Amino acid sequence: MLHATSGGAGQAEGQGPEPRPSVKPRKDPEREQLEQEVSGEAYADLLQGLQERALFFRRFRSWTEVLAFMREGRSRDPLKDMALRPMLLAHSLDRDPRWKVLLLAIFWPGLKALSWRRRRWDKDQEERWQNLVLSFLRSVDALDVGKRPERFVQKLVNDTSHRLYRQCQVGWKQTAHRFPWGLLDPGVLEASPGQDGSGARALAECREDANHR
Repeated sequence: MLHATSGGAGQAEGQGPEPRPSVKPRKDPEREQLEQEVSGEAYADLLQGLQERALFFRRFRSWTEVLAFMREGRSRDPLKDMALRPMLLAHSLDRDPRWKVLLLAIFWPGLKALSWRRRRWDKDQEERWQNLVLSFLRSVDALDVGKRPERFVQKLVNDTSHRLYRQCQVGWKQTAHRFPWGLLDPGVLEASPGQDGSGARALAECREDANHR
């Protein structure tokens, strides 16, 4: 392999730059299984019902197309609200559990990103993800569509983060009670509540999220 030099920037004379190795995205079996489930016949009637009630949904032929639409562009695009509002309203009226499965599929990439950003809150990746999904589902149940006419993506992500924070806070308090932090010197004690100071950082991150609502 050639190394970069001052004259050739890593190129051999008469040759172009070395091709970069292709990086394949890591597979997510759970995500693939979820997307396969919602694209099946068991969810077709939900899409048909939305198409009858909301003109916006008549552009989609399948839930696969809905997922693709929701994952492209900016989360603050008003069209995202036009897609989410009928779904959230339908869920609030009939409480069909399939709506939450569909919403979980839509938000999956964003929730994975949120789990990574909050990795300091809980070092156990699997437990953190389970608590985050539960926090998201509870946020969906608690959302009042009538009081929140827009920016549903930001609302649900922020509420999920706050619920996860409260869940992690319980673990931080239990850790603090088990370990005699008061015996440590003040310099170390300042960084010890929670997991390596996670409590203070988590609160700051939650406040930062709230400022972007």
